[in-house]
Amino acid sequence: MGWYSFVPFMECKHGIGSVFHDLNGDVTIDNKRVNFSDGTGYIEKDWGTSFPESWIWLHCNTFNKGRNSFTFSVAKIPWLGSFFMGHICFLYFEGEFYLFATYNNSKIVTLKFANKTLEFELKNRNYHLKVNATQKHSGMLKAPIIGEMNRTIKESINSEIEIELFKNNGELIGQLQGNRAGLEIVEKILGYFK
Repeated sequence: MGWYSFVPFMECKHGIGSVFHDLNGDVTIDNKRVNFSDGTGYIEKDWGTSFPESWIWLHCNTFNKGRNSFTFSVAKIPWLGSFFMGHICFLYFEGEFYLFATYNNSKIVTLKFANKTLEFELKNRNYHLKVNATQKHSGMLKAPIIGEMNRTIKESINSEIEIELFKNNGELIGQLQGNRAGLEIVEKILGYFK
């Protein structure tokens, strides 16, 4: 969140504990053992009184190659009687972090969602990121409003994603394809990007 994390009246704060780590062990659910060994993990957290009115969240760390991780979120953020569209995005690719966020003056160039496909582009001072994500089956998830878990949203955990990272001069740095991506789209946010 950059310097926004120090603002005391934000309705929701967001933190990332680990972008990519190895998993080992198992969990028993209803007498069924689920083994997580040789899996990959990601840890993030949210705290505060409410999730935003509307948002998009996308994460993947199961790509076709390497130990890579990607997260994108954009939300309508209340601010001093008004609001702004805030975004946080990183690509951890081949050991390097590429950061695109409101607080470092990155821009959302395009953002659209149609036929279960989310497409967006981000730019910062040095890099240009293109992302396509295909939404798959969604389940229902509880989310907070003013401290109560009485809101329901849809979340997919098997979406597919394609990423291209460029230098701003057009040189391609890398491409990734991923599956088992997490995707939440609270569609009201799309109206702010027409």
